Amino acid sequence: MRTILNLLKTKGNINVYLSSKAVCDLFLQNAEKEGFVFRDGRKPTESPYNDLIAVHHDFTIGHHGFVGHEAFRLKGKMKPLVPTVWIDYSKYLAGDRKYVIRRDRPCHISGARCR
Repeated sequence: MRTILNLLKTKGNINVYLSSKAVCDLFLQNAEKEGFVFRDGRKPTESPYNDLIAVHHDFTIGHHGFVGHEAFRLKGKMKPLVPTVWIDYSKYLAGDRKYVIRRDRPCHISGARCR
């Protein structure tokens, strides 16, 4: 079974796309069962719906705001400082091999704009 804990094997930032409120509710229930909390200590199931959630290696999760949604929408045009992966949670749970929406590679050019 694919778990959120298994996603922690990924290096860098992990972002999970939740395609519906039902998928979000399932993600939050699973996150709580697996020991994740929000950085302020709230349980995942106490959270409202959001379609993008970050999963952190310290067993915390967080909602994406405007900037996170823009990074998702721009499809790799914003270069991150660390490797970043975007996961479709419904495909991940269904066992689909193509559950990774995309991987963004970091910008390594010091002092220059990456494209």
